[in-house]
Amino acid sequence: MRNVARHPDPFSLPRIGRRFFPDFVAKLRDGRLFVVEYKGEHPIGAPEAREKDAIGRICARTTGNVFLMDRRPDHGVDMSGQMRKAL
Repeated sequence: MRNVARHPDPFSLPRIGRRFFPDFVAKLRDGRLFVVEYKGEHPIGAPEAREKDAIGRICARTTGNVFLMDRRPDHGVDMSGQMRKAL
């Protein structure tokens, strides 16, 4: 499902001084959340993108959920391939 910040109850992760709203959130059959932040090639190395990736990975590690910072394409692997690999 597309995660829209303007929605009355969006999914967010904490950042210093604000919140981070990943692009997509899905509930897996086993009850875990699969959270995806999509980035094109140009902003992937930007400080904000690196911070969001670190926050997502830490939250996933501590909660048991799954986080993916999707890169377009990542070493020839498309989005669906990256999602399968993350799971």
